[in-house]
Amino acid sequence: MANGVVLHGTPEGHYLGYLAGQFHVPRDLMLAVDEIGPIWNTNIHRSEIDDRIYWVLDKKKIQTNGQLAMKTDRELLDIKGIADGSLTQIKDYLKAKGLTIGTNPRKIPLNYDAK
Repeated sequence: MANGVVLHGTPEGHYLGYLAGQFHVPRDLMLAVDEIGPIWNTNIHRSEIDDRIYWVLDKKKIQTNGQLAMKTDRELLDIKGIADGSLTQIKDYLKAKGLTIGTNPRKIPLNYDAK
């Protein structure tokens, strides 16, 4: 979600489109987003991540935990301003949320237990 607008092509956008009756969402994706929605859709907290990293991610329109978790190591390292140290901090941030880098929302176990 960017500035209150759901981004098309994102899991949360698909799910909200489903809720609005706009299109069909595969059952596994719908259930996965249901399970982790509160964490997945939450904006990245500036107080929990380095300010510089926060602003680099924000500039690239990576604003929610879910958007960040879907990125791979390579995708993040390709962003100017993200290096190995930043990647480690991002992984630690996501780990504290019960998420990992490179998460495919279609493969999140339905018995997901958020911390």
